[in-house]
Amino acid sequence: MALMPQLVTLVNRTSKRLTVKFDANDYFLEPGENTVPKILVGFAKSQNILMGSEDAINPKDFVTLVGVPGKDDCSPLEQDENEPTRVKLASIVGDDVKIVKRGKKQRSNFEAQVPGSSILNE
Repeated sequence: MALMPQLVTLVNRTSKRLTVKFDANDYFLEPGENTVPKILVGFAKSQNILMGSEDAINPKDFVTLVGVPGKDDCSPLEQDENEPTRVKLASIVGDDVKIVKRGKKQRSNFEAQVPGSSILNE
């Protein structure tokens, strides 16, 4: 008897394809409903966060770009392309400090959550 993973429906709330890294593999979530192994759900939520939505004090409090119907908010949502980090920088440094983005490279969700990961890609 082969072991089969339990499958669940996971909703990509955006209009773009999202990526989830698990066990050295990339899994792709198309916009709308996707059927995935249940083990991917936690990884998908933590890797696909709405930039600027994480609480500076409680890192478990954030808005995610994916959700499980009946359990999470699955309403349509788009990534904030103007916010470079998971925590809203203006809430930390103050509204009177201007935050300037430099360079042309777009950071992935993975690079934004793992300090120094952009160095690994160069």
